[in-house]
Amino acid sequence: MRPAGALRLVVVRRWQLALAAALAAGLVLASWSAVNAFTEQERGWAATRTGLVYFVRTSQPAVALTFDDGPDPFETPRVLAMLRAGGARGTFFVLANSAERYPAIIQSILAEGSEVGSHSVSHPNMANMSAAAVGREAAASVATIAKVAGRPITLFRFPYFSHTAAGVAAVRALGLTVVEASVDPKDWAKPGVAAIVRRVTEGVRPGDIILFHDGGGHAQTLAALPQVIDALRQRGLQMVTVSELLRMGSPSYEVRP
Repeated sequence: MRPAGALRLVVVRRWQLALAAALAAGLVLASWSAVNAFTEQERGWAATRTGLVYFVRTSQPAVALTFDDGPDPFETPRVLAMLRAGGARGTFFVLANSAERYPAIIQSILAEGSEVGSHSVSHPNMANMSAAAVGREAAASVATIAKVAGRPITLFRFPYFSHTAAGVAAVRALGLTVVEASVDPKDWAKPGVAAIVRRVTEGVRPGDIILFHDGGGHAQTLAALPQVIDALRQRGLQMVTVSELLRMGSPSYEVRP
Protein backbone atom coordinates (compact mmCIF):
# COMPACT_ATOMS: atom_id res chain seq x y z
CA MET A 1 0.00 0.00 0.00
CA ARG A 2 1.40 3.41 -1.03
CA PRO A 3 1.80 6.21 1.57
CA ALA A 4 -0.81 8.99 1.30
CA GLY A 5 1.84 11.48 0.18
CA ALA A 6 3.03 9.20 -2.60
CA LEU A 7 -0.54 8.59 -3.72
CA ARG A 8 -1.21 12.31 -3.90
CA LEU A 9 1.98 12.72 -5.94
CA VAL A 10 0.87 10.06 -8.41
CA VAL A 11 -2.56 11.65 -8.78
CA VAL A 12 -1.05 15.09 -9.34
CA ARG A 13 1.46 13.71 -11.85
CA ARG A 14 -1.28 11.89 -13.76
CA TRP A 15 -3.37 15.06 -13.80
CA GLN A 16 -0.39 17.04 -15.09
CA LEU A 17 0.27 14.47 -17.81
CA ALA A 18 -3.40 14.45 -18.84
CA LEU A 19 -3.44 18.25 -18.99
CA ALA A 20 -0.27 18.30 -21.07
CA ALA A 21 -1.72 15.70 -23.44
CA ALA A 22 -4.94 17.66 -23.80
CA LEU A 23 -3.05 20.86 -24.52
CA ALA A 24 -0.87 19.09 -27.07
CA ALA A 25 -3.92 17.60 -28.76
CA GLY A 26 -5.56 21.01 -28.80
CA LEU A 27 -2.50 22.55 -30.40
CA VAL A 28 -2.37 19.83 -33.04
CA LEU A 29 -6.09 20.22 -33.78
CA ALA A 30 -5.76 23.99 -33.96
CA SER A 31 -2.80 23.70 -36.29
CA TRP A 32 -4.63 21.18 -38.50
CA SER A 33 -7.71 23.41 -38.65
CA ALA A 34 -5.66 26.47 -39.51
CA VAL A 35 -3.83 24.70 -42.32
CA ASN A 36 -7.05 23.31 -43.79
CA ALA A 37 -8.89 26.63 -43.49
CA PHE A 38 -6.03 28.32 -45.35
CA THR A 39 -6.14 25.65 -48.05
CA GLU A 40 -9.90 26.02 -48.50
CA GLN A 41 -9.67 29.79 -48.72
CA GLU A 42 -6.77 29.80 -51.13
CA ARG A 43 -8.17 27.15 -53.42
CA GLY A 44 -11.63 28.64 -53.28
CA TRP A 45 -13.57 25.42 -52.77
CA ALA A 46 -15.64 26.95 -49.95
CA ALA A 47 -17.94 29.92 -50.39
CA THR A 48 -15.89 32.87 -49.17
CA ARG A 49 -18.08 35.85 -50.06
CA THR A 50 -15.46 36.97 -52.56
CA GLY A 51 -17.93 37.52 -55.37
CA LEU A 52 -18.67 34.00 -56.60
CA VAL A 53 -22.29 33.81 -57.74
CA TYR A 54 -23.75 30.40 -56.89
CA PHE A 55 -27.43 31.08 -57.50
CA VAL A 56 -29.90 33.96 -57.56
CA ARG A 57 -32.33 34.71 -54.75
CA THR A 58 -35.58 35.29 -56.60
CA SER A 59 -39.30 34.65 -56.34
CA GLN A 60 -39.52 34.30 -60.11
CA PRO A 61 -40.00 30.73 -61.42
CA ALA A 62 -36.78 30.68 -63.44
CA VAL A 63 -33.48 28.85 -63.61
CA ALA A 64 -30.36 29.15 -65.79
CA LEU A 65 -28.98 26.31 -67.90
CA THR A 66 -25.24 26.75 -68.48
CA PHE A 67 -22.82 24.89 -70.73
CA ASP A 68 -19.02 24.75 -70.38
CA ASP A 69 -16.05 24.00 -72.63
CA GLY A 70 -17.52 24.77 -76.08
CA PRO A 71 -18.18 25.72 -78.69
CA ASP A 72 -18.08 22.26 -80.21
CA PRO A 73 -19.04 21.79 -83.88
CA PHE A 74 -21.09 18.67 -83.12
CA GLU A 75 -22.54 19.18 -79.65
CA THR A 76 -23.23 22.92 -79.42
CA PRO A 77 -25.58 23.10 -82.45
CA ARG A 78 -27.53 20.14 -81.03
CA VAL A 79 -27.81 21.81 -77.64
CA LEU A 80 -29.11 24.94 -79.34
CA ALA A 81 -31.71 22.91 -81.24
CA MET A 82 -32.91 21.32 -77.98
CA LEU A 83 -33.13 24.69 -76.25
CA ARG A 84 -35.09 26.08 -79.19
CA ALA A 85 -37.49 23.13 -79.15
CA GLY A 86 -38.06 23.57 -75.42
CA GLY A 87 -38.50 27.33 -75.50
CA ALA A 88 -35.37 27.73 -73.41
CA ARG A 89 -32.29 29.90 -73.49
CA GLY A 90 -28.86 29.06 -72.13
CA THR A 91 -25.53 30.57 -71.18
CA PHE A 92 -22.45 29.13 -72.87
CA PHE A 93 -19.13 29.58 -71.07
CA VAL A 94 -16.81 29.15 -74.01
CA LEU A 95 -13.07 28.80 -74.47
CA ALA A 96 -11.57 31.69 -76.41
CA ASN A 97 -9.45 29.37 -78.57
CA SER A 98 -12.55 27.42 -79.63
CA ALA A 99 -14.63 30.55 -80.12
CA GLU A 100 -12.01 31.87 -82.50
CA ARG A 101 -12.03 28.54 -84.35
CA TYR A 102 -15.85 28.36 -84.64
CA PRO A 103 -17.13 31.94 -84.88
CA ALA A 104 -20.33 30.89 -86.69
CA ILE A 105 -21.39 28.83 -83.66
CA ILE A 106 -20.92 31.84 -81.39
CA GLN A 107 -23.13 33.86 -83.71
CA SER A 108 -25.73 31.07 -83.65
CA ILE A 109 -25.78 31.08 -79.86
CA LEU A 110 -26.49 34.80 -79.82
CA ALA A 111 -29.03 34.62 -82.64
CA GLU A 112 -31.02 32.07 -80.59
CA GLY A 113 -31.30 34.51 -77.68
CA SER A 114 -28.78 32.68 -75.55
CA GLU A 115 -25.62 34.32 -74.24
CA VAL A 116 -21.88 33.78 -74.13
CA GLY A 117 -19.48 34.05 -71.21
CA SER A 118 -15.78 33.31 -70.88
CA HIS A 119 -14.35 30.03 -69.60
CA SER A 120 -10.74 31.17 -70.12
CA VAL A 121 -8.53 30.88 -73.21
CA SER A 122 -7.61 27.20 -73.06
CA HIS A 123 -9.00 25.72 -69.80
CA PRO A 124 -5.98 25.86 -67.43
CA ASN A 125 -6.22 25.17 -63.71
CA MET A 126 -6.15 28.79 -62.60
CA ALA A 127 -5.68 27.93 -58.92
CA ASN A 128 -2.09 27.17 -59.86
CA MET A 129 -1.56 30.62 -61.41
CA SER A 130 -0.61 33.92 -59.81
CA ALA A 131 -3.30 36.57 -59.55
CA ALA A 132 -1.54 38.59 -62.25
CA ALA A 133 -1.50 35.59 -64.59
CA VAL A 134 -5.17 34.91 -63.88
CA GLY A 135 -6.00 38.49 -64.76
CA ARG A 136 -4.08 38.27 -68.03
CA GLU A 137 -5.75 34.96 -68.95
CA ALA A 138 -9.23 36.30 -68.22
CA ALA A 139 -8.62 39.59 -70.04
CA ALA A 140 -7.24 37.82 -73.12
CA SER A 141 -10.19 35.41 -73.22
CA VAL A 142 -12.76 38.17 -72.89
CA ALA A 143 -11.12 40.27 -75.60
CA THR A 144 -11.04 37.36 -78.06
CA ILE A 145 -14.61 36.23 -77.38
CA ALA A 146 -15.95 39.78 -77.52
CA LYS A 147 -14.31 40.27 -80.91
CA VAL A 148 -15.97 37.11 -82.23
CA ALA A 149 -19.33 37.88 -80.63
CA GLY A 150 -19.35 41.54 -81.57
CA ARG A 151 -20.48 42.54 -78.11
CA PRO A 152 -19.02 42.89 -74.58
CA ILE A 153 -18.54 39.81 -72.40
CA THR A 154 -19.57 40.26 -68.78
CA LEU A 155 -19.57 36.73 -67.32
CA PHE A 156 -16.67 34.48 -66.38
CA ARG A 157 -16.46 30.94 -65.04
CA PHE A 158 -13.22 29.39 -63.78
CA PRO A 159 -12.24 26.05 -65.34
CA TYR A 160 -12.82 23.22 -62.86
CA PHE A 161 -14.32 25.87 -60.51
CA SER A 162 -10.70 26.10 -59.38
CA HIS A 163 -9.47 29.45 -58.13
CA THR A 164 -7.87 31.42 -55.33
CA ALA A 165 -9.36 34.40 -53.56
CA ALA A 166 -6.71 36.61 -55.19
CA GLY A 167 -7.54 35.14 -58.60
CA VAL A 168 -11.25 35.83 -58.15
CA ALA A 169 -10.42 39.41 -57.17
CA ALA A 170 -8.27 39.79 -60.30
CA VAL A 171 -11.13 38.65 -62.53
CA ARG A 172 -13.67 40.85 -60.78
CA ALA A 173 -11.33 43.81 -61.19
CA LEU A 174 -11.92 43.44 -64.94
CA GLY A 175 -15.61 44.16 -64.35
CA LEU A 176 -16.63 40.52 -64.81
CA THR A 177 -19.24 38.60 -62.83
CA VAL A 178 -17.78 35.27 -61.68
CA VAL A 179 -20.41 32.53 -62.00
CA GLU A 180 -20.37 29.20 -60.18
CA ALA A 181 -23.35 26.79 -60.09
CA SER A 182 -25.84 25.47 -57.55
CA VAL A 183 -26.80 22.27 -59.42
CA ASP A 184 -24.02 20.06 -60.79
CA PRO A 185 -25.05 16.65 -62.22
CA LYS A 186 -21.39 15.88 -62.96
CA ASP A 187 -22.24 15.00 -66.55
CA TRP A 188 -18.51 15.07 -67.39
CA ALA A 189 -18.13 11.85 -65.36
CA LYS A 190 -20.69 10.10 -67.59
CA PRO A 191 -22.87 8.77 -64.74
CA GLY A 192 -25.67 7.73 -67.12
CA VAL A 193 -28.58 9.61 -68.66
CA ALA A 194 -31.01 8.74 -65.85
CA ALA A 195 -28.53 9.93 -63.21
CA ILE A 196 -28.00 13.25 -64.98
CA VAL A 197 -31.75 13.86 -65.22
CA ARG A 198 -32.32 12.86 -61.60
CA ARG A 199 -29.47 14.97 -60.23
CA VAL A 200 -30.80 18.06 -61.98
CA THR A 201 -34.50 17.66 -61.34
CA GLU A 202 -34.45 16.44 -57.73
CA GLY A 203 -34.76 19.47 -55.51
CA VAL A 204 -34.24 22.10 -58.22
CA ARG A 205 -35.41 25.52 -57.04
CA PRO A 206 -36.07 28.91 -58.62
CA GLY A 207 -32.84 30.83 -59.06
CA ASP A 208 -30.66 27.76 -59.54
CA ILE A 209 -27.73 27.85 -61.94
CA ILE A 210 -27.38 24.41 -63.55
CA LEU A 211 -24.10 23.11 -64.97
CA PHE A 212 -23.70 21.07 -68.17
CA HIS A 213 -20.90 20.59 -70.70
CA ASP A 214 -20.89 20.83 -74.50
CA GLY A 215 -17.18 20.66 -75.20
CA GLY A 216 -17.17 17.28 -76.94
CA GLY A 217 -17.68 13.72 -75.72
CA HIS A 218 -20.91 14.39 -73.84
CA ALA A 219 -23.40 12.07 -75.53
CA GLN A 220 -25.14 11.42 -72.21
CA THR A 221 -25.70 15.14 -71.73
CA LEU A 222 -27.26 15.41 -75.18
CA ALA A 223 -29.56 12.49 -74.38
CA ALA A 224 -30.51 13.87 -70.96
CA LEU A 225 -31.09 17.49 -71.92
CA PRO A 226 -34.55 17.11 -73.58
CA GLN A 227 -35.78 15.22 -70.52
CA VAL A 228 -34.39 17.89 -68.19
CA ILE A 229 -36.01 20.69 -70.21
CA ASP A 230 -39.38 18.89 -70.22
CA ALA A 231 -39.20 18.24 -66.48
CA LEU A 232 -38.37 21.85 -65.68
CA ARG A 233 -41.16 23.12 -67.93
CA GLN A 234 -43.65 20.80 -66.22
CA ARG A 235 -42.68 22.40 -62.92
CA GLY A 236 -43.44 25.80 -64.37
CA LEU A 237 -39.79 26.87 -64.47
CA GLN A 238 -38.63 29.20 -67.21
CA MET A 239 -35.10 28.61 -68.52
CA VAL A 240 -33.31 31.93 -69.00
CA THR A 241 -29.77 33.20 -69.37
CA VAL A 242 -27.63 33.93 -66.33
CA SER A 243 -27.82 37.66 -67.04
CA GLU A 244 -31.62 37.50 -67.19
CA LEU A 245 -31.71 35.51 -63.96
CA LEU A 246 -29.50 38.07 -62.22
CA ARG A 247 -31.96 40.80 -63.19
CA MET A 248 -34.76 38.84 -61.50
CA GLY A 249 -33.23 38.94 -58.02
CA SER A 250 -30.03 39.24 -56.05
CA PRO A 251 -26.94 37.06 -56.45
CA SER A 252 -26.04 34.68 -53.65
CA TYR A 253 -22.35 34.45 -52.79
CA GLU A 254 -22.91 31.31 -50.72
CA VAL A 255 -23.70 27.74 -51.75
CA ARG A 256 -27.26 26.50 -51.34
CA PRO A 257 -28.04 25.55 -47.73
